[in-house]
Amino acid sequence: MTHFKFYRLYLFVTIASITTLISSCDPKNDNNTYIEEEALSAPSNFTTDYTNKCIRWDAVPNAEKYYCTINDRENYTISKNYINLTNTSITEDQWHTITVQAIAPTNSKWYNSSTVNYPFIFTKKTLLATPTNFKHEIFEIIDPISKQPENKIKIMWDAVPNAEKYYVTFKKQQETHPKWESRPITESFFIPMRTIEIGHNYVLEICAIPKENSPLYVTSETKEIIITAQ
Repeated sequence: MTHFKFYRLYLFVTIASITTLISSCDPKNDNNTYIEEEALSAPSNFTTDYTNKCIRWDAVPNAEKYYCTINDRENYTISKNYINLTNTSITEDQWHTITVQAIAPTNSKWYNSSTVNYPFIFTKKTLLATPTNFKHEIFEIIDPISKQPENKIKIMWDAVPNAEKYYVTFKKQQETHPKWESRPITESFFIPMRTIEIGHNYVLEICAIPKENSPLYVTSETKEIIITAQ
Protein backbone atom coordinates (compact mmCIF):
# COMPACT_ATOMS: atom_id res chain seq x y z
CA MET A 1 0.00 0.00 0.00
CA THR A 2 2.86 2.36 0.80
CA HIS A 3 4.43 1.75 -2.58
CA PHE A 4 1.08 2.33 -4.29
CA LYS A 5 0.68 5.75 -2.65
CA PHE A 6 4.23 6.64 -3.60
CA TYR A 7 3.58 5.80 -7.26
CA ARG A 8 0.35 7.80 -7.24
CA LEU A 9 2.18 10.81 -5.81
CA TYR A 10 5.03 10.47 -8.31
CA LEU A 11 2.58 10.22 -11.21
CA PHE A 12 0.71 13.33 -10.02
CA VAL A 13 3.92 15.36 -9.70
CA THR A 14 5.11 14.20 -13.13
CA ILE A 15 1.85 15.17 -14.84
CA ALA A 16 1.88 18.54 -13.07
CA SER A 17 5.48 19.14 -14.19
CA ILE A 18 4.68 18.33 -17.82
CA THR A 19 1.64 20.61 -17.74
CA THR A 20 3.78 23.44 -16.37
CA LEU A 21 6.43 22.84 -19.04
CA ILE A 22 3.89 22.93 -21.87
CA SER A 23 2.26 26.04 -20.46
CA SER A 24 5.61 27.82 -20.24
CA CYS A 25 6.09 27.32 -23.99
CA ASP A 26 2.87 29.12 -24.90
CA PRO A 27 3.30 32.71 -26.19
CA LYS A 28 2.29 35.14 -23.42
CA ASN A 29 3.04 38.74 -22.55
CA ASP A 30 4.00 40.09 -19.14
CA ASN A 31 0.36 40.09 -18.03
CA ASN A 32 0.20 36.34 -18.59
CA THR A 33 -2.28 36.67 -21.46
CA TYR A 34 -1.92 34.82 -24.73
CA ILE A 35 -0.52 36.55 -27.81
CA GLU A 36 -1.77 35.67 -31.27
CA GLU A 37 1.33 35.33 -33.43
CA GLU A 38 1.46 36.60 -37.01
CA ALA A 39 3.91 36.03 -39.83
CA LEU A 40 5.84 38.94 -41.26
CA SER A 41 5.13 39.80 -44.87
CA ALA A 42 7.54 38.23 -47.34
CA PRO A 43 10.05 40.60 -48.99
CA SER A 44 8.81 41.86 -52.38
CA ASN A 45 9.39 44.30 -55.25
CA PHE A 46 13.06 43.45 -55.78
CA THR A 47 15.17 45.68 -58.01
CA THR A 48 18.73 45.39 -59.30
CA ASP A 49 20.94 48.48 -59.03
CA TYR A 50 23.81 47.91 -61.46
CA THR A 51 25.59 51.21 -60.70
CA ASN A 52 25.90 50.58 -56.96
CA LYS A 53 25.93 46.76 -57.17
CA CYS A 54 22.92 46.53 -54.86
CA ILE A 55 19.78 44.46 -54.60
CA ARG A 56 16.85 46.33 -53.03
CA TRP A 57 13.36 45.36 -51.87
CA ASP A 58 10.48 47.01 -50.07
CA ALA A 59 10.99 47.32 -46.31
CA VAL A 60 8.89 44.75 -44.42
CA PRO A 61 6.81 46.31 -41.60
CA ASN A 62 7.88 45.16 -38.11
CA ALA A 63 10.96 43.32 -39.42
CA GLU A 64 14.08 43.76 -37.30
CA LYS A 65 16.52 42.48 -39.93
CA TYR A 66 16.86 40.30 -43.01
CA TYR A 67 18.66 37.03 -43.60
CA CYS A 68 20.16 36.79 -47.10
CA THR A 69 21.82 33.93 -48.93
CA ILE A 70 23.70 34.37 -52.22
CA ASN A 71 23.80 31.37 -54.56
CA ASP A 72 23.07 28.98 -51.65
CA ARG A 73 26.54 29.50 -50.13
CA GLU A 74 27.13 33.06 -48.86
CA ASN A 75 25.05 34.13 -45.84
CA TYR A 76 24.51 37.68 -44.58
CA THR A 77 22.35 39.23 -41.86
CA ILE A 78 21.53 42.88 -42.54
CA SER A 79 19.39 45.56 -40.95
CA LYS A 80 18.50 47.51 -44.12
CA ASN A 81 16.22 46.54 -46.99
CA TYR A 82 19.09 46.31 -49.45
CA ILE A 83 22.38 44.49 -49.75
CA ASN A 84 25.59 45.74 -51.37
CA LEU A 85 27.31 42.97 -53.34
CA THR A 86 30.51 44.80 -54.28
CA ASN A 87 32.75 42.70 -52.01
CA THR A 88 31.11 39.34 -52.67
CA SER A 89 31.82 36.59 -55.19
CA ILE A 90 29.23 37.98 -57.62
CA THR A 91 30.51 38.20 -61.20
CA GLU A 92 29.13 40.34 -64.00
CA ASP A 93 27.25 38.91 -66.99
CA GLN A 94 26.21 35.83 -64.99
CA TRP A 95 22.88 34.98 -63.40
CA HIS A 96 22.81 34.64 -59.62
CA THR A 97 20.13 34.06 -57.00
CA ILE A 98 19.58 35.84 -53.69
CA THR A 99 17.28 34.37 -51.05
CA VAL A 100 15.79 36.85 -48.55
CA GLN A 101 13.81 36.27 -45.35
CA ALA A 102 12.42 38.96 -43.02
CA ILE A 103 13.39 38.29 -39.39
CA ALA A 104 11.06 39.24 -36.53
CA PRO A 105 12.21 40.91 -33.29
CA THR A 106 12.85 38.56 -30.37
CA ASN A 107 9.88 38.01 -28.02
CA SER A 108 7.46 39.83 -30.32
CA LYS A 109 4.05 38.80 -31.64
CA TRP A 110 5.62 38.24 -35.04
CA TYR A 111 7.48 35.30 -36.51
CA ASN A 112 9.81 35.15 -39.49
CA SER A 113 8.46 35.54 -43.01
CA SER A 114 8.57 32.98 -45.76
CA THR A 115 11.73 32.89 -47.90
CA VAL A 116 11.81 34.57 -51.33
CA ASN A 117 14.17 33.75 -54.20
CA TYR A 118 15.17 36.52 -56.60
CA PRO A 119 17.33 35.83 -59.69
CA PHE A 120 19.48 38.76 -60.81
CA ILE A 121 22.33 39.74 -63.10
CA PHE A 122 24.75 42.68 -63.19
CA THR A 123 25.45 43.46 -66.83
CA LYS A 124 25.74 46.25 -69.38
CA LYS A 125 24.93 43.84 -72.19
CA THR A 126 21.52 43.06 -73.64
CA LEU A 127 19.58 40.14 -72.22
CA LEU A 128 18.36 37.69 -74.81
CA ALA A 129 14.60 37.38 -75.06
CA THR A 130 12.98 34.63 -73.04
CA PRO A 131 11.58 31.79 -75.18
CA THR A 132 7.84 32.14 -75.89
CA ASN A 133 4.91 30.62 -77.79
CA PHE A 134 5.23 27.10 -76.42
CA LYS A 135 3.42 24.20 -78.04
CA HIS A 136 3.60 20.46 -77.59
CA GLU A 137 2.48 17.27 -79.22
CA ILE A 138 2.22 13.70 -77.92
CA PHE A 139 3.35 10.81 -80.09
CA GLU A 140 3.80 7.10 -79.62
CA ILE A 141 6.84 4.90 -80.11
CA ILE A 142 7.43 1.18 -79.70
CA ASP A 143 10.00 0.30 -77.08
CA PRO A 144 12.71 -1.76 -78.85
CA ILE A 145 13.16 -4.08 -75.86
CA SER A 146 9.67 -4.57 -74.41
CA LYS A 147 7.97 -4.11 -77.82
CA GLN A 148 5.28 -2.14 -75.96
CA PRO A 149 3.95 1.30 -77.00
CA GLU A 150 5.20 4.32 -75.02
CA ASN A 151 4.11 7.95 -75.04
CA LYS A 152 6.63 10.68 -75.81
CA ILE A 153 6.30 14.46 -75.97
CA LYS A 154 7.81 17.10 -78.26
CA ILE A 155 7.90 20.65 -76.86
CA MET A 156 8.37 23.53 -79.29
CA TRP A 157 8.87 27.32 -79.01
CA ASP A 158 9.76 30.29 -81.19
CA ALA A 159 13.47 30.60 -81.96
CA VAL A 160 15.12 33.42 -79.99
CA PRO A 161 17.13 35.91 -82.11
CA ASN A 162 20.90 35.80 -81.41
CA ALA A 163 20.59 32.64 -79.32
CA GLU A 164 23.11 29.92 -80.08
CA LYS A 165 21.43 27.31 -77.86
CA TYR A 166 18.98 26.73 -75.03
CA TYR A 167 19.36 25.12 -71.64
CA VAL A 168 16.39 23.05 -70.55
CA THR A 169 15.37 21.18 -67.43
CA PHE A 170 12.39 18.84 -67.55
CA LYS A 171 10.68 16.99 -64.68
CA LYS A 172 7.34 15.68 -63.51
CA GLN A 173 5.45 18.16 -61.32
CA GLN A 174 5.09 17.35 -57.60
CA GLU A 175 7.15 14.19 -57.87
CA THR A 176 8.69 13.22 -54.52
CA HIS A 177 11.99 12.23 -56.16
CA PRO A 178 11.78 13.81 -59.61
CA LYS A 179 13.56 12.08 -62.44
CA TRP A 180 14.64 15.20 -64.25
CA GLU A 181 16.62 15.84 -67.40
CA SER A 182 18.86 18.85 -67.80
CA ARG A 183 20.97 19.61 -70.85
CA PRO A 184 21.78 22.19 -73.58
CA ILE A 185 20.15 21.88 -77.00
CA THR A 186 20.62 23.83 -80.23
CA GLU A 187 17.14 23.35 -81.75
CA SER A 188 14.02 25.26 -80.74
CA PHE A 189 12.30 22.05 -79.67
CA PHE A 190 12.93 19.42 -77.02
CA ILE A 191 12.06 15.72 -76.82
CA PRO A 192 12.71 14.31 -73.31
CA MET A 193 14.23 10.87 -73.06
CA ARG A 194 11.68 9.75 -70.46
CA THR A 195 8.25 8.46 -71.35
CA ILE A 196 5.15 10.53 -70.58
CA GLU A 197 2.07 9.67 -68.55
CA ILE A 198 -1.07 11.04 -70.16
CA GLY A 199 -2.95 13.50 -67.93
CA HIS A 200 0.05 14.31 -65.72
CA ASN A 201 1.70 17.73 -65.40
CA TYR A 202 5.35 18.34 -66.23
CA VAL A 203 7.62 21.32 -65.61
CA LEU A 204 9.92 22.78 -68.26
CA GLU A 205 12.55 25.37 -67.30
CA ILE A 206 14.34 27.03 -70.20
CA CYS A 207 16.68 29.92 -70.99
CA ALA A 208 18.27 31.18 -74.21
CA ILE A 209 22.06 31.32 -74.38
CA PRO A 210 24.15 33.51 -76.76
CA LYS A 211 27.44 32.62 -78.39
CA GLU A 212 30.28 32.16 -75.94
CA ASN A 213 31.98 35.45 -75.01
CA SER A 214 29.40 37.45 -76.92
CA PRO A 215 30.24 41.18 -76.63
CA LEU A 216 26.58 42.17 -76.97
CA TYR A 217 24.30 39.60 -75.33
CA VAL A 218 23.91 37.58 -72.14
CA THR A 219 21.72 34.62 -71.21
CA SER A 220 18.01 35.30 -70.88
CA GLU A 221 15.96 34.91 -67.76
CA THR A 222 14.88 31.34 -67.04
CA LYS A 223 11.24 30.68 -67.79
CA GLU A 224 9.16 27.96 -66.17
CA ILE A 225 6.07 26.53 -67.82
CA ILE A 226 3.66 23.78 -66.77
CA ILE A 227 2.70 21.30 -69.47
CA THR A 228 -0.22 18.91 -69.17
CA ALA A 229 0.40 15.78 -71.24
CA GLN A 230 -2.78 15.47 -73.27
